[in-house]
Amino acid sequence: MKTITFLYLACFSALFANTSIAQTYYYENSSSIEGDEYEVSFDNAVSKSDYCKMATKIANNSFDFMLLETKEVVYNNGEIEQNSKKKTVIIPPGKKKTFTINFEDQGNYNVQNFSLDFGGLYLIPADGEKVKTPKFNLPASENKIEAGDFKVSLKNLKKETKETVATFEVQYVGKKIGLVTPSNLMAVFTGRGGAGYANDNKRAVTKVLQRGDKCIIKAVFHISAKDGDMQFVPMQIIWKDTFQTTKKKALNSETVDFELARKK
Repeated sequence: MKTITFLYLACFSALFANTSIAQTYYYENSSSIEGDEYEVSFDNAVSKSDYCKMATKIANNSFDFMLLETKEVVYNNGEIEQNSKKKTVIIPPGKKKTFTINFEDQGNYNVQNFSLDFGGLYLIPADGEKVKTPKFNLPASENKIEAGDFKVSLKNLKKETKETVATFEVQYVGKKIGLVTPSNLMAVFTGRGGAGYANDNKRAVTKVLQRGDKCIIKAVFHISAKDGDMQFVPMQIIWKDTFQTTKKKALNSETVDFELARKK
């Protein structure tokens, strides 16, 4: 009889443990973090025994960039204290971005409540220090130039009668933040006057680079037939304020709490 009772209890305990492990915990949405020109909100916070995750939305209402280093976001449930995996999220001025923050493999995440120490949020001024950049010849006499802490390499060039397309790789090697704004550059015919030709690449947006980061930018120029033939006329790219450097400013970290709503 004792043997039967022991087996019954063992089976019941195993079943209870497996049920607990398989359960999904759903949490009430935490209150938002609100700054003067930004808001951080959370949705669908959920956990199983081996992970916890939540959708995170950052609304940037400023005229500057925002940057989040997720590795500085800390989860704490009393037994587990853990930094999120490394990810860099850039939020352009006036934009919103939604992404998932995960924590896993450090213990049991199915708990009644937990908190996040939400650090790692930075403001990046969009108006930085302009970097003087040498003109770039098309066709290129050299494929590479340097502008301060920016290294610029020509990767592809297409010159046709009415259109020229130049593709560049840019790497930032400085210790601050590099801003690359390809919409600022323009082209002129070598040796001619005139206002020049703006970059017609409609997808050109400012890139935010940290030390070692690279990006690809594309310059597209169009002319009318009366202005000449782009295949045969030498051109120069005038970079103007394409390259700038700036410093990121850390915003205050905030603690947000999550309470269990239901189990399933």
